[in-house]
Amino acid sequence: MLYIHHVILIDIVIYITIYLLLRRTLYNKSVPKGNFIFACILIMLFCLYPAWGGDFFHYRDSFFSIKQNGYTNMEVPYQYIIKDIVDTYFQFRLIVWGFALLLFYYTQKLLPVPIVLCSVIFCLMFLPRFSYARVSLAMSMIYLGLSVAVYKKSSINLLIGLAILGVSYFFHKSALFGISVSIISFFMADILNKRTVFIFALLYPILMYIVPLALSEFMLMDFSDEVVYIGKGQMYLENDFTENYGLGKNIEEGLLRATLYGVLILYALLHIKSKYEYLPRAIKVFSTSAFLSVFIASVFAFDWGMNTYTVYNRFMYFAMIPSSVLLAYCLSNKVCLKFTKFVVILGAIAAFYALIYRFYGASSSPMLFNI
Repeated sequence: MLYIHHVILIDIVIYITIYLLLRRTLYNKSVPKGNFIFACILIMLFCLYPAWGGDFFHYRDSFFSIKQNGYTNMEVPYQYIIKDIVDTYFQFRLIVWGFALLLFYYTQKLLPVPIVLCSVIFCLMFLPRFSYARVSLAMSMIYLGLSVAVYKKSSINLLIGLAILGVSYFFHKSALFGISVSIISFFMADILNKRTVFIFALLYPILMYIVPLALSEFMLMDFSDEVVYIGKGQMYLENDFTENYGLGKNIEEGLLRATLYGVLILYALLHIKSKYEYLPRAIKVFSTSAFLSVFIASVFAFDWGMNTYTVYNRFMYFAMIPSSVLLAYCLSNKVCLKFTKFVVILGAIAAFYALIYRFYGASSSPMLFNI
């Protein structure tokens, strides 16, 4: 019999193996092509069986519900894949996360970063989070669109990039946040400097005052005639998703947030040390996207008599891919090297702790892995 904690243990072994296969690139050494190909297979396998995340089982239930023409809140493209393309749940995951990983690979190819280095940083820091939520496909599409837009300075590239950004919205409604941040980053990246970063810091307390007022108005609105997604957004604010959090879970979330705030600090250091102006435009755009994602998400970090935990976390997750790109560039070009290494190590600790913590929780209350 296979239990959930057995599957999580396999995930941990895969995670460690990916590091061992690709670790040489972290020390500026070449990695054999066979190692990278095998690591890609393991990354896909990890995404097929992320039993440590609750969404894995929620999507399984939704899969069978859609097969039986039942209710689902999944977006139309996923419903089409389930109804007309695949027969099993794992075929569904193979298509969705397979495309998400493939799009991320092509995003890296369009950027001035070493692909293997960027891949191993992304896996060490963010793969567990990336592996279980379907928004990952929308995120990959967003950053592919952004990389196409900045790859060459041409109207055609810009139009293709914007088209990809637009399509991503149909794969997850929260993609609207990532789309907005990407567009803002595309146009703002070249004008940001030390002064504007300082202005952002001054704006934070003002936004902390304005956003609660806006959310209060949102809570008082009548959504009886509106679409289900708006009602669902209201539900997020009405429910307390953190009430059952213990010390272990708080440590898990705290480490992830500390990692992303480390990226925000790195972005500020690039300006303070006058390194930002010498970055390639693509890195400027992606680093600005990471910065804005964390900054805007942080406005929702506090409880104003309504729960904004889900909004905060979802917005933070949009910083994962651009953060990996920024860290890979800084590491390969020895920019703010010591602090960059610190952030990567912190991110790896956060991801590994999350897996160990979920394994401990699952093994304490063993449940069969029913698929």
